[in-house]
Amino acid sequence: MVFVSDDSAAESGFKFSFEFELTGPDPCESNPCQHDGECESHPDYYTCKCSDGFAGINCEIDMDECASYPCKHGGTCVDGVRDYTCDCLEGFTGKDCETPPDFCASNPCENGGLCVNRNVDFVCSCPRDFMGEKCEEPVPTPSPPPTPAPTTPAPTQPEPTEPAKN
Repeated sequence: MVFVSDDSAAESGFKFSFEFELTGPDPCESNPCQHDGECESHPDYYTCKCSDGFAGINCEIDMDECASYPCKHGGTCVDGVRDYTCDCLEGFTGKDCETPPDFCASNPCENGGLCVNRNVDFVCSCPRDFMGEKCEEPVPTPSPPPTPAPTTPAPTQPEPTEPAKN
Protein backbone atom coordinates (compact mmCIF):
# COMPACT_ATOMS: atom_id res chain seq x y z
CA MET A 1 0.00 0.00 0.00
CA VAL A 2 1.27 3.44 -0.89
CA PHE A 3 0.24 6.45 1.25
CA VAL A 4 0.32 9.89 -0.36
CA SER A 5 -0.38 13.12 1.50
CA ASP A 6 -1.87 16.08 -0.31
CA ASP A 7 -1.80 19.26 1.83
CA SER A 8 -2.60 21.68 -0.99
CA ALA A 9 -6.00 22.40 0.57
CA ALA A 10 -4.61 23.88 3.79
CA GLU A 11 -7.35 26.41 4.27
CA SER A 12 -9.99 23.79 4.94
CA GLY A 13 -7.75 21.58 6.92
CA PHE A 14 -5.97 18.50 5.89
CA LYS A 15 -6.89 16.65 2.77
CA PHE A 16 -5.55 13.22 2.19
CA SER A 17 -5.71 11.10 -0.90
CA PHE A 18 -4.79 7.47 -0.96
CA GLU A 19 -3.51 5.43 -3.83
CA PHE A 20 -3.55 1.72 -3.44
CA GLU A 21 -1.48 -0.61 -5.47
CA LEU A 22 -2.65 -4.08 -4.69
CA THR A 23 -0.07 -6.61 -5.53
CA GLY A 24 -1.18 -9.98 -4.37
CA PRO A 25 0.44 -13.31 -4.96
CA ASP A 26 0.90 -14.43 -8.56
CA PRO A 27 -2.20 -16.51 -9.42
CA CYS A 28 0.05 -18.98 -11.27
CA GLU A 29 2.27 -19.47 -8.22
CA SER A 30 0.06 -22.32 -6.97
CA ASN A 31 0.40 -24.16 -10.32
CA PRO A 32 -3.36 -24.40 -10.95
CA CYS A 33 -3.00 -25.88 -14.44
CA GLN A 34 -2.99 -29.67 -14.42
CA HIS A 35 -1.50 -32.21 -16.84
CA ASP A 36 1.38 -29.99 -18.01
CA GLY A 37 -0.93 -27.07 -18.83
CA GLU A 38 0.79 -23.69 -19.16
CA CYS A 39 -0.41 -20.97 -16.74
CA GLU A 40 -0.72 -17.39 -18.02
CA SER A 41 -0.95 -14.77 -15.27
CA HIS A 42 -3.21 -11.70 -15.62
CA PRO A 43 -3.80 -8.87 -13.07
CA ASP A 44 -6.80 -10.47 -11.34
CA TYR A 45 -7.02 -13.93 -12.93
CA TYR A 46 -5.14 -16.62 -14.77
CA THR A 47 -5.75 -18.79 -17.79
CA CYS A 48 -4.46 -22.25 -18.60
CA LYS A 49 -3.22 -23.27 -22.02
CA CYS A 50 -3.88 -26.99 -21.96
CA SER A 51 -1.62 -29.60 -23.50
CA ASP A 52 -3.01 -31.97 -26.13
CA GLY A 53 -5.66 -34.32 -24.80
CA PHE A 54 -6.88 -32.08 -21.95
CA ALA A 55 -9.47 -29.31 -21.52
CA GLY A 56 -11.21 -27.33 -18.79
CA ILE A 57 -10.39 -24.21 -16.74
CA ASN A 58 -7.47 -26.00 -15.07
CA CYS A 59 -6.90 -28.62 -17.81
CA GLU A 60 -8.56 -31.15 -15.51
CA ILE A 61 -10.67 -32.87 -18.17
CA ASP A 62 -9.09 -35.80 -20.01
CA MET A 63 -10.56 -35.58 -23.50
CA ASP A 64 -12.01 -38.72 -25.05
CA GLU A 65 -9.62 -39.67 -27.85
CA CYS A 66 -12.11 -42.38 -28.86
CA ALA A 67 -14.77 -39.79 -29.75
CA SER A 68 -13.58 -39.77 -33.38
CA TYR A 69 -14.00 -43.58 -33.65
CA PRO A 70 -10.42 -44.22 -34.82
CA CYS A 71 -10.56 -48.05 -34.75
CA LYS A 72 -11.34 -49.71 -38.10
CA HIS A 73 -12.81 -53.11 -39.03
CA GLY A 74 -14.87 -53.52 -35.84
CA GLY A 75 -12.01 -52.77 -33.43
CA THR A 76 -12.91 -51.50 -29.94
CA CYS A 77 -11.39 -48.20 -28.76
CA VAL A 78 -9.98 -47.92 -25.23
CA ASP A 79 -9.45 -44.30 -24.12
CA GLY A 80 -6.23 -43.48 -22.30
CA VAL A 81 -4.45 -40.35 -21.14
CA ARG A 82 -3.55 -38.35 -24.27
CA ASP A 83 -3.88 -41.54 -26.29
CA TYR A 84 -6.05 -44.54 -27.09
CA THR A 85 -5.57 -48.15 -28.02
CA CYS A 86 -7.62 -50.35 -30.29
CA ASP A 87 -8.54 -53.92 -29.44
CA CYS A 88 -8.65 -55.44 -32.92
CA LEU A 89 -10.74 -58.34 -34.17
CA GLU A 90 -8.75 -61.51 -34.74
CA GLY A 91 -6.17 -61.16 -37.48
CA PHE A 92 -6.40 -57.37 -37.88
CA THR A 93 -3.35 -55.33 -36.85
CA GLY A 94 -2.06 -51.74 -36.72
CA LYS A 95 -2.70 -48.84 -34.33
CA ASP A 96 -6.23 -48.44 -35.75
CA CYS A 97 -6.78 -52.09 -36.83
CA GLU A 98 -6.30 -50.84 -40.38
CA THR A 99 -4.29 -53.83 -41.64
CA PRO A 100 -6.44 -56.83 -42.55
CA PRO A 101 -5.09 -60.33 -42.04
CA ASP A 102 -3.20 -62.03 -44.86
CA PHE A 103 -5.61 -64.84 -45.62
CA CYS A 104 -3.27 -66.08 -48.34
CA ALA A 105 -0.27 -66.55 -46.02
CA SER A 106 -1.07 -70.25 -45.56
CA ASN A 107 -1.34 -70.82 -49.35
CA PRO A 108 -4.89 -72.16 -49.17
CA CYS A 109 -5.36 -72.57 -52.93
CA GLU A 110 -4.52 -76.01 -54.27
CA ASN A 111 -3.33 -77.26 -57.65
CA GLY A 112 -1.57 -74.03 -58.61
CA GLY A 113 -4.52 -71.75 -57.83
CA LEU A 114 -3.77 -68.05 -57.26
CA CYS A 115 -4.89 -66.65 -53.88
CA VAL A 116 -6.38 -63.12 -53.76
CA ASN A 117 -6.90 -61.40 -50.36
CA ARG A 118 -10.18 -59.57 -49.73
CA ASN A 119 -11.11 -57.57 -46.61
CA VAL A 120 -12.61 -60.46 -44.69
CA ASP A 121 -11.56 -63.56 -46.63
CA PHE A 122 -9.85 -64.73 -49.81
CA VAL A 123 -10.78 -66.12 -53.19
CA CYS A 124 -8.86 -68.58 -55.36
CA SER A 125 -8.40 -68.10 -59.07
CA CYS A 126 -8.14 -71.69 -60.30
CA PRO A 127 -6.19 -73.04 -63.26
CA ARG A 128 -8.25 -74.23 -66.19
CA ASP A 129 -8.47 -77.88 -65.13
CA PHE A 130 -9.59 -77.26 -61.49
CA MET A 131 -12.54 -75.73 -59.68
CA GLY A 132 -13.96 -75.38 -56.17
CA GLU A 133 -13.42 -72.87 -53.34
CA LYS A 134 -9.75 -73.87 -53.07
CA CYS A 135 -9.27 -75.34 -56.57
CA GLU A 136 -9.50 -78.80 -55.00
CA GLU A 137 -11.79 -80.44 -57.57
CA PRO A 138 -10.81 -81.43 -61.09
CA VAL A 139 -13.07 -80.07 -63.77
CA PRO A 140 -15.06 -83.03 -65.06
CA THR A 141 -13.99 -84.14 -68.50
CA PRO A 142 -16.98 -83.98 -70.81
CA SER A 143 -18.05 -87.34 -72.17
CA PRO A 144 -17.59 -87.69 -75.90
CA PRO A 145 -20.83 -87.59 -77.80
CA PRO A 146 -22.32 -91.03 -78.40
CA THR A 147 -21.21 -92.71 -81.59
CA PRO A 148 -24.13 -93.39 -83.85
CA ALA A 149 -24.77 -97.06 -84.49
CA PRO A 150 -23.78 -98.19 -87.95
CA THR A 151 -26.71 -98.24 -90.26
CA THR A 152 -27.19 -100.44 -93.26
CA PRO A 153 -27.58 -98.36 -96.33
CA ALA A 154 -30.92 -98.69 -98.03
CA PRO A 155 -30.86 -100.67 -101.23
CA THR A 156 -30.51 -98.49 -104.22
CA GLN A 157 -32.89 -98.79 -107.09
CA PRO A 158 -31.50 -98.86 -110.54
CA GLU A 159 -32.08 -95.70 -112.37
CA PRO A 160 -34.64 -95.97 -115.09
CA THR A 161 -33.17 -95.89 -118.46
CA GLU A 162 -34.70 -94.14 -121.34
CA PRO A 163 -35.61 -96.13 -124.40
CA ALA A 164 -33.22 -95.62 -127.21
CA LYS A 165 -34.39 -93.41 -129.95
CA ASN A 166 -33.93 -94.51 -133.42
